[in-house]
Amino acid sequence: MISTTIEINAPPSKVRSVLLDFPNLRTYHTGLFKGITPLEPSYPDPSALAPGNTLFLEIGPPFTGTITQNTPDCFEWKGPPNYGILSGKHTFTFEESEVTPGGTTLGQSEEFAGVLFWAMSPWLMGRILKATYEGFNEDLKRGVEGTTEGAKL
Repeated sequence: MISTTIEINAPPSKVRSVLLDFPNLRTYHTGLFKGITPLEPSYPDPSALAPGNTLFLEIGPPFTGTITQNTPDCFEWKGPPNYGILSGKHTFTFEESEVTPGGTTLGQSEEFAGVLFWAMSPWLMGRILKATYEGFNEDLKRGVEGTTEGAKL
């Protein structure tokens, strides 16, 4: 499992709103996530996206993921469907910060499954992927807090 957190000086609802504003992703992030496109007619209302709805994710090789949670404190998808070779459950959590008054502790994690899950361990690809997730977290923080200078991880 890969897990990261970051403190953001904005309430969880604002952080979640910026994250789920998929058309504006590239205004603050130019790295790992090239695009996230809901494949459901309910979008552009992100709160209407429900478990079972799908996303087209441009993350490395593009794939279709399935939303497993969409609540005020968690947004999660699973994918790609690849017959047991390697898939992940990617989770963002939005918690009221115990460190930053009025702020958010953003969590981003991924749990891998499949016969190649070991390739994502911390001593292999996992450490590289963790650094890219941390770069995204920094970009999202800047996007939420009002600066748009993005990292290129």
